Order: sequence, then structure tokens, then C-alpha cells
Amino acid sequence: GTYYKSSASAYTKVSVLSPGKVSNVTVKSSNNSVTLSWEAAPNATGYQVYRYNETTEAYSYLGKTTELSATLKNLKPNTKYIYAIRAYMLYGGTTIVSDHIVDNIVAYTTPDAVSAFAVDPASITTTSARLVWNKLSGVSGYEIYSYDEEAAYTYTLIARLPSDSITGYTVDFLNSSEITKYCIYVSGNTRQYQ
Repeated sequence: GTYYKSSASAYTKVSVLSPGKVSNVTVKSSNNSVTLSWEAAPNATGYQVYRYNETTEAYSYLGKTTELSATLKNLKPNTKYIYAIRAYMLYGGTTIVSDHIVDNIVAYTTPDAVSAFAVDPASITTTSARLVWNKLSGVSGYEIYSYDEEAAYTYTLIARLPSDSITGYTVDFLNSSEITKYCIYVSGNTRQYQ
């Protein structure tokens, strides 16, 4: 009727911690890459990054990082991409993923720069000249600016051309005693162009 107990066993750890949710995701794009940045999630060791595949209608795992940003390269210009980020933590040899995934992070790569932007020699008169360039498919249009190097590179919008099929623009009211310089920007399907 006597109760006996042994000495204590070796202890084991039990954790109720899990990684929290990623917050404040920002997106920065170029013509062939996207950089995602975010704030640290509570209890996170690192972060897993996914990309949405419209064909399979599912997210594909791209990789993990312990940094607070990830740069995704070798992307197509002027293209929409959708990403997701989830925090994870390492506990012993076990990876514990967050229950909270931040998905539907939309990023657009910018269009390529216009190539062969030049003046058509046959179009030059004493007061006008025609600017020409190669067509970029899939963009919304082009913007032509004049710029002044002497005035701290001041850019002035002179034309907004709302079609990707336009590949030329005639500038008038030129002065034969002055040199006017121009640049062209591409308008695409995103608000992120500069």
C-alpha cells in the first residue's frame, strides 16, 4: 500500500510559440526583377517566398531567406507577377511555419527601355524634326520629354502618345541656333514607372 516513485527523467522542452504574420510588404520593380521587402514577423527565423502560377492556379515555392527582403530575378519585362510570403521558425530540427500567409502581393516588371531612339535625318527642317524609335509590344504608349542640362536637367513633358503602335513624333518650333534634347519614357500597365 506504499507509493514509491523514481527519480526524475531528463527534461524535454515544449514550445507553444509559432511565427507570426509578415507585415508591411513593399514592392520595387525593374524590367527584369522584383524586390519584395517586409517587416520582421514575431518569432520568425526566416521567410518562405512563393509565386502564383496562373496555369495551375496555385502558388509554387521559390525558396527561403533569413533577410527581410528577397530579389527575384530573370523575369519578363512588362509582366504581372503575384507573390506570397510566410514566416517560419526553426525549433531543434523542426521547421514550424506560420498559420498566416500574406498572399496576392502583385508586382509588375517595368517595360524595357526604348531602343534606337533617334532623329530621322530625312525629316529635319529649319523648324522641325521627327523623333523615331522601335516599337515595344504590350505597352500603353510613350511619353516624350525635352530636357535642359543647364537647368539641372529639367524635364518637360511635350507629348503623351497613347498607343504602342506609334513609333514617331514630330517636334515643331525648333530654333536653328539652339540644340534641344529629348528623352522618351514608356507607359505600361503599372503605376510604378519613373
